[in-house]
Amino acid sequence: MQLQAPRRPSLRARARALASALRPHARVIAIAIASPLAILVPCAAHAEVSKPFPGVTLVKRPGSALAIADLCAAGVSVRATKYAERRRTPESWANLVGADVAINADFFDLPAATYSDGRARGAGEDWPAAQQNVGLRERGEDRHYWQFGPVLGADPVEPASRPPLPSAAATEIVGGHNVLIRNGKSLAPAFDGDGVLQSPTRRTAIATNADRSRLYLFTIGATQTGAQLVASLLSHAQEAGMADIDFASNMDGGGSTQMYVRGQGQIVTSGRLVATHLGIMAKGSGPAPMCPGKRPIGAFDSADCNQITGWAFDPDDKSKAIDVALSYDGIFPDPRARVVRIPAGIERPDLGAPFGTTAHGFAAPTAFGIFDGKPHSVWTVAVDSAGGRSAMVGGPKQVTCTAAPPPSTKRHITDPATLAAWRFDGFADMLPQLAEAQIAAFTDGGRVAAPPELATVAGGNGLYLVEDGVRRRVVDDASRRAWRFDVSKAKTRTAAELLALESGPPLRARPMLVKGAGAPIYLLDALRTERDEADPLVVGDGPGSSGTGTSSGGQGGPGTGARDGVNGEDDASAGCAMTPTRAGAPHGAHAWLIVAGAAMAASAARLRSRRGERKGPR
Repeated sequence: MQLQAPRRPSLRARARALASALRPHARVIAIAIASPLAILVPCAAHAEVSKPFPGVTLVKRPGSALAIADLCAAGVSVRATKYAERRRTPESWANLVGADVAINADFFDLPAATYSDGRARGAGEDWPAAQQNVGLRERGEDRHYWQFGPVLGADPVEPASRPPLPSAAATEIVGGHNVLIRNGKSLAPAFDGDGVLQSPTRRTAIATNADRSRLYLFTIGATQTGAQLVASLLSHAQEAGMADIDFASNMDGGGSTQMYVRGQGQIVTSGRLVATHLGIMAKGSGPAPMCPGKRPIGAFDSADCNQITGWAFDPDDKSKAIDVALSYDGIFPDPRARVVRIPAGIERPDLGAPFGTTAHGFAAPTAFGIFDGKPHSVWTVAVDSAGGRSAMVGGPKQVTCTAAPPPSTKRHITDPATLAAWRFDGFADMLPQLAEAQIAAFTDGGRVAAPPELATVAGGNGLYLVEDGVRRRVVDDASRRAWRFDVSKAKTRTAAELLALESGPPLRARPMLVKGAGAPIYLLDALRTERDEADPLVVGDGPGSSGTGTSSGGQGGPGTGARDGVNGEDDASAGCAMTPTRAGAPHGAHAWLIVAGAAMAASAARLRSRRGERKGPR
């Protein structure tokens, strides 16, 4: 039987079949026709997602690649370039140090590769000072850098002028150029105004997530602007299901852009020898030394013109008291921010039940530097115990405070060495500038001697400042903290030795410094007429005392501490000027002993009289 050739469908039939086949894709075709640039959108290209090493995810598209390292995965760590290892391709450097993934990093002098624009440290070794941070030193470009180390994770640091952690804490450092993403938000299209992000070129970027547990290394061989770079980075991260990028940096690009992956070679390449590199080691087992610790936690309880209070601790080490940064009028990187750092080590019994730890409270005097009658904002930031990332505790809270210096004796702080020896703070302790007439109205009290001499009572409690043979009581622990006195440096003396010293008034609750338009700085101290009427050595709460433990002056028991009069609470017992007693005069410590002895004798006579009456007939 003869076979007949199949009939060819008519043109109309073929058109209907083609339309039927394309109908599901009509929307895509319409978009492509309407926008010829659609083919340039990064997500249009197919992405290949793989896990070439334990803890490492690789996302590849033609001409681009993103490596994502889980810094908490077993055996994963980060390595940067030593000075002796510079001027290599990423592949050559990776083979030298044993990295599984490597990219180029910071800008440098081409082709010599003798210096890095930003900071540089590899395997704990800093680059020579003259060969790093050149951008800041020579061009004033205060950008940022990345540091990696135990419990840090991938830690970006702003600005570059901020000193890095010691090499034991941050073993690897590379400089960063432009910030692309901060706090999860793209800074496109303006970024920092640098023209390097406005014209297209090959690109390299480094990024991390909010808890700093992932490191993203990205390179693209196609030329892109900064805005296109951000879009490409995020679309690659989305393919891996890890698009939660919190911070990203633009690194050196152009001919420097390269990525090496062990077993795959330089998948983005140029052959250029670069100065700095950043690599990922993925052993598959063992410790994860750069897994970030938990961020500190806490609460900002209150802020007024007296004090700032709250609590904070590091969950990684509850036994340690961490520092809290009180940030006034802004928070880093706001240039207006002024910071006072204090320890959070006060007992807070209310923390015991929820957290199993209690000694993590803070209460610090409100900085005198804002006592100008204007509203000011305050934030509190907890500092990680291992030098890792800080965490916002709370804020802002607003306070408005006005200075009202109490009647005082002014004592001259003659030089910076004295200021440093007393650990005075030019913002926390200093009132806004006073008029020269106000300065002149304070009684002259001589100069402040340095360093301060502290004494504690053997076998008892209490802390004293000893000045020129005069003892002056530190009224309570809050006052000790406000004066920043280190008890470990105090000399131990017997009660008799301290009683032999002349008695002066107690220190005020906190130091108050003032200055006028000129250079001199003064400590406002107590008036010479002020006395300490609650000294436990005299009234019965200290060793060797024969008193009853209460103050006969009616000013409260030992350690109550009158306030300093800043907000109208002027109290004579709050002063701190030295007022020596003279030998042989019936006042001061000797007068108190005489009065106390006479009172005891009279009391004993009355008691004997009563006992005799009770023995008689009824």
